[in-house]
Amino acid sequence: MAAAAAVILTASSVSQDVKTKKTLDDGTVVINTTEIGKKIYGYRDTTPVEISIKDGKIVKVVALDNYETPEYFNLLKEAKLFDAWNGLTPEKALEKKVDAVSGATYSSTSVINNVHEGLNYFTGKKGK
Repeated sequence: MAAAAAVILTASSVSQDVKTKKTLDDGTVVINTTEIGKKIYGYRDTTPVEISIKDGKIVKVVALDNYETPEYFNLLKEAKLFDAWNGLTPEKALEKKVDAVSGATYSSTSVINNVHEGLNYFTGKKGK
């Protein structure tokens, strides 16, 4: 029990230090969904992402550390789920219908919802 509490405290203190939005020297804006997506769960836990936006278009979505089963989470990478929004404006990306990956439905739905949450944050829209 004490070990579980220590893990929770460590995770909480780490997430408090996370910057939700940062701008890199080249003008790329990076949105981190660790905090804004903390209520979005995959199969085992949250699945935060970083969304990089440059010149008004998404250049990449990257999975951050999570506790999903690697075997299943790798299905998302193999299916190129993280590339689904590349080249789109945040507004167009929010309109795009991205399907969950078969065999990893909870994880992929969580990632999709994190991307939406991050893009809503970026554009100033509320809700998913």
